[in-house]
Amino acid sequence: MFSPTLQSSEPPFIIRCETGCFNQYPLISYCMVEYESQHYSDDLFKTIRQPFPETLNSALTKRRAEHLAGRYCCSVLFKQLTGHSQGVGSHQRAPVWPAGWSGSISHTHRRAIVVIMEEKAGLYPGIDIEQHTPDLLLQTADMFSSNEEQDFMKTLSLPYSEALLINFSAKESLFKSLWYENKDIINFNFSFLSDINSIQGTYTLTLSHDISTKLHAGRKFTGNYYFMNDNVITFILSSL
Repeated sequence: MFSPTLQSSEPPFIIRCETGCFNQYPLISYCMVEYESQHYSDDLFKTIRQPFPETLNSALTKRRAEHLAGRYCCSVLFKQLTGHSQGVGSHQRAPVWPAGWSGSISHTHRRAIVVIMEEKAGLYPGIDIEQHTPDLLLQTADMFSSNEEQDFMKTLSLPYSEALLINFSAKESLFKSLWYENKDIINFNFSFLSDINSIQGTYTLTLSHDISTKLHAGRKFTGNYYFMNDNVITFILSSL
């Protein structure tokens, strides 16, 4: 899924940083980091030349560290691609990209990943990373999977909890990708899982109803997934 080109670190907060492109999509750049929340400091936002959003004023350190790790990835990518860091703002909990760029950000309590590409390509990426917590997935399956989806996932060769994880993460990725067209998707019912190919590492989601004048019920979106230790990363690219 990934073709890494550079690895670095900036301890104590960033303990590992990897950048590169996607195997199938060389025009899409990614940055993935491992970070240590206990070494977070508000001053690091100034160091990486990223804005500190007002929404973090009352946030816990964990949330601030997640946000910083994602914006660190943004700074690294823009410096590599344009020669200088560019600020990525926030609006309604979504990133505001510099003019001419589109991208997606995701993070867990220890990892963050960002993908960006030039907007002129007319494609919109969505990325998500989630930790595999089988008990929690089984307890909350009804919140993001229909009965039909659950019946389908139980027929797959994948362990059921892994299929649930892919489904949850895939919908998060698609939501981020389609956000450019529809910012009002409020639950997981907007699409349903119609395929997981464990050999190719792909999944397919189908829109369950019309969500805009361009996005109609029945439209299919196929993305990629990749298991990394106890995490899954899902990626999808849409043309709107």
